[in-house]
Amino acid sequence: MNLKQFDWADWFETECSDLGRVADWVERYTKEFKPTLDSETWRTDYHNVFSKLPADVALTSTLLHEMLLTIQAEHPNSRQQRRFALAFERLGKFAGLEVNFSHLRGNYSASEVEPRDIPSDQLIAQSFCQIPDSGWRWVFGMVATFGLRSHEVFYLDTEELQQCGYMVAVKEGKTGQRLVWACYPEWVEAFDLRSPQFPQVTAKNHSDYTRRWCHYFQGRFSFTALDMRHAWAIRSLECNVPYALSAMQMGHSVTVHEKTYHRWIKRETHQRAFDAVMWREARPRPGQR
Repeated sequence: MNLKQFDWADWFETECSDLGRVADWVERYTKEFKPTLDSETWRTDYHNVFSKLPADVALTSTLLHEMLLTIQAEHPNSRQQRRFALAFERLGKFAGLEVNFSHLRGNYSASEVEPRDIPSDQLIAQSFCQIPDSGWRWVFGMVATFGLRSHEVFYLDTEELQQCGYMVAVKEGKTGQRLVWACYPEWVEAFDLRSPQFPQVTAKNHSDYTRRWCHYFQGRFSFTALDMRHAWAIRSLECNVPYALSAMQMGHSVTVHEKTYHRWIKRETHQRAFDAVMWREARPRPGQR
């Protein structure tokens, strides 16, 4: 979004009280809510959004509405449109304005992203062996084995893993702290994950680490870190990990887990689940109820 083409101050009232300017309301909102969010969420969902507002004009519902119309025109039905609509509505309500921008959020949904080919376990294992750098090989193995987001691998407590366990603790990430168990546990030994080795990279935040990952692996394989995360979700289902536990370990709700990941489950996965349940000796038989 390029707001340098014109000055918003030319379009809205600049005469306002000290507490009526955009800058003042953003400052008050920041003091109130920034401490309740992790730094990356605040930066992405609020700071970057509010920085697009003209600082020295009055905060009005008209200003917020007109800027959202611009976002809608430039990025229709995108994550950016939804992010701006939510942040502007919350800021407006905080300032006492009567605003409702639900109609300007667009139709973006992570669950509506185009389906993709999930990498097989064999392909993931083969790809692991093709990574020349030991540090990047280790973080690749961790993402594959624990279903982590690419930046989360740099914010781990691996003490239990190093002491012959199969669990790691995410200390910081997109959705905060959580515990995650290996799936498959055999990959811990196969990928030599008990001895942490990080690539020689520096970063200031989650997004920086994600960019470092993308830069190194771009064009190297036919799948992404997110694809491996999808594979972990499906693998956990095949291993009979309960939905609720799997969702908790991935750092989201059961609803998100089902909508985002399980729609990529292939026919073969359903067939294996059917075979495992319906052909077991102990299941109920017709006429036994």
